[in-house]
Amino acid sequence: MNLLNISFENLNNLNNLKELVFNNCEEMSDVQRNILTKAPYNLKTLGLGEWSAETTELLIKTFGRSLKKLLVGTITTEIINFVSLYCSELVTFKILGKITFPSFPLLKKMKIQKFAFLFCDSSLIEPTLFLKNFANHFPESLSKLGLFYDHILSADKLETILYNTKTSLTSLKINCGIGRYCLQVILDYVKIRKSLKIFKLNMQVNIISHLDRNVMKNLREQGVDVQLLA
Repeated sequence: MNLLNISFENLNNLNNLKELVFNNCEEMSDVQRNILTKAPYNLKTLGLGEWSAETTELLIKTFGRSLKKLLVGTITTEIINFVSLYCSELVTFKILGKITFPSFPLLKKMKIQKFAFLFCDSSLIEPTLFLKNFANHFPESLSKLGLFYDHILSADKLETILYNTKTSLTSLKINCGIGRYCLQVILDYVKIRKSLKIFKLNMQVNIISHLDRNVMKNLREQGVDVQLLA
């Protein structure tokens, strides 16, 4: 969406606004940025587009103090620094775009409980190695993980993520298609780590076989709350 012909003036009248998400929007103008920086509300959720670092960092600085949930596009070291500096109350961090290797060490130091990311391996030479390094640098305070993938998530990639995550996950949400044996990987993880309590699976992109249903039954017997999302 092109924002250039959209007036932001009325946003200043929304004193109780708690959620502001820009989805598939082009860069905003200097005037629009200026209006937002003077807005009177304390946002709980902010979703940013694939904008310039200047715009992204400015809005994080403006609204970060009250944020509980932040959605960003491409992640950089500068953005993580701004999030760490200005978003002291942040609980959920969601990355919808490109993730760069230099940002990994800073990511590990973030104080967040919920983390979700979109993984696109079409541009990576070694996606499994990338996932291993990435999972090794998940935030130390992490307890809830959400996975979004542009292909079918294979069992080996899921295993790489789970077993290279240093913290013990209590909740796992998979919002993409899963390959054969993925549920068995999760069951094995539950038996080893003994921490996972909630597992959510997007059923709009998955068809569960009879074998998988047996694994789900075993997951429930292990005390896991299995939620199939329509």
